[in-house]
Amino acid sequence: MGALVFTLRIFAWPYIIRVKHKHNDAGEHTGPPAACARALPMVLDPACTNATSAEGWLIIGAWVVTAVILAFALVPIIERAKKCLDFVATAYGIHFVVASIYAHKLPNTVAFYCTQIFCIVLSAVLGEWLCLSRELQEIPIAAPPSELLPLTSEPAGEAPAYGGRRSPFGGAAAKR
Repeated sequence: MGALVFTLRIFAWPYIIRVKHKHNDAGEHTGPPAACARALPMVLDPACTNATSAEGWLIIGAWVVTAVILAFALVPIIERAKKCLDFVATAYGIHFVVASIYAHKLPNTVAFYCTQIFCIVLSAVLGEWLCLSRELQEIPIAAPPSELLPLTSEPAGEAPAYGGRRSPFGGAAAKR
């Protein structure tokens, strides 16, 4: 969520301050709530996520950028492709609960639900692909294979005199 606030402050904040709010002929405010000009309502107020104003589109764009950032953050945090969908769904589920508590009601805009579903799918699919590509990388071996063989210095076919076990102290292990 911090990435969303950071993204909004960097890219959208100067634009939102300069944009004049739209009013209809009766003088009623038709754009997003005036509170959307602050950072916290941009993240938590579902009414700010709309497709009817420039501010709403900037917030939707910031959600998409945040979804991509979250997908790249899944690689070092989660590391397993199987866990990506669970983590993303949990993160967006927690956001849904906190946004509902902040707004004192369930979100009622279609743009909010469409944006959240799109961001969940984008984060989960991109995150799984990135984690899977990391899982499929070859594991580097420090020594070349020629140095790893032979494993013992005993001639082939002969058993070592101490029963085939090595003592952790460097000597031969006693037979039991």
